[in-house]
Amino acid sequence: MTPQIAMRGCRPLTGEELRRVSAAFRGPWRLRNLALFVLGHRTGYRIQELLSLRVRDVLARGEVRADGQVLPEDIAERVTVARRAMKGRRAGRTVIVHPEARQAVADWLADMGRRRLLALDGPLFCSRQRRPAADGARPLFAELAALADDGDRRAIDPGQATRILKAAYRRAGVYGRVATHSMRKTFARRVYKASRGDLVTCQQALGHAQIGTTMSYLGAGQDDVDRAVLADVD
Repeated sequence: MTPQIAMRGCRPLTGEELRRVSAAFRGPWRLRNLALFVLGHRTGYRIQELLSLRVRDVLARGEVRADGQVLPEDIAERVTVARRAMKGRRAGRTVIVHPEARQAVADWLADMGRRRLLALDGPLFCSRQRRPAADGARPLFAELAALADDGDRRAIDPGQATRILKAAYRRAGVYGRVATHSMRKTFARRVYKASRGDLVTCQQALGHAQIGTTMSYLGAGQDDVDRAVLADVD
C-alpha cells in the first residue's frame, strides 16, 4: 500500500467510488439526493451552501418553460451562493456548472414539477416538511397554491443530508473517513489534478482566503512526493 501524507478531516472519493455512490440512491427522493451529491462534488460548495440554494438560483432564465418541462439547457451555466449563506460571510461564490450536474439538477426539477413541489422561491433541496406559507415562497403555477396544504417545503437540514449520504456510502461499499465534506474534497482534488498542481487555481476554485487551508484539503501520496524529489527541472 502506498504511504500517504496525512490529510485533515474526511477524504475525497475516487472516480470509481463516485460512480458507485451515484448508483446507490434509493426511494422516492432518489433524484433529489443524486442532484445534491452530483452538484456537491462538481461545484465544491459546502453542504450548508448547497442547502441554501433556491430553485430560481439554478435556472438560466429564472423560470421554467410554460409546459413545465425542464431540460439541461434550462439550468444556469453558473450558480451563485449568496454571501449570507457562505462560511464566514466574506463574499458570495459563483461556480460554473458541469454538464453532469446540469443533467442531475434538471432531472430533479422535472421530478419536482411532476410531484407539484416546484416553487421558484422554494428550496432546491426540499424536504417532506412544510413551512408556513407566510414565509414567502410563491408557487410556480397559481393552481399549486390550492394544493399546498400549509405552505411550501422546508429545505433538508445538514443532519438529514449527512444521513442520506452516509446511507448511500454504505450501500456503495464506500468506507473510511467519508462525509458530506468529501464532496468538496473530491472537487478540490479534481481541480488540483486538472490544473497540474496549481495551488492558486485550486484556492480560487474553492474560495479559500488562505492557501494553507487549500493545502490541508489535498494531501499527497508518497509516490507523488518521490517523483517530485527525483525530477530533473531546470
